[in-house]
Amino acid sequence: MVEASIIIPTYNRKSILEKCLKALFNQNCPKDKYEIILIDDGSTDDTRTMIESLSPSCKLKYLRNEKRMGVP
Repeated sequence: MVEASIIIPTYNRKSILEKCLKALFNQNCPKDKYEIILIDDGSTDDTRTMIESLSPSCKLKYLRNEKRMGVP
């Protein structure tokens, strides 16, 4: 049962995001106790490719805006 959801908004922050996700994956907390939800606001760097390469090995929900929406 998921006890916590970690929601990460991002835009063109591939290198920082990769470090953040690796730190989360290396936690001692059982992986079934939390989920990671990543919201990509239309990044134009390689964020999407990096996420897709990580997704099969982790519990990660990836939501992506095709066009940058910004903050309302």
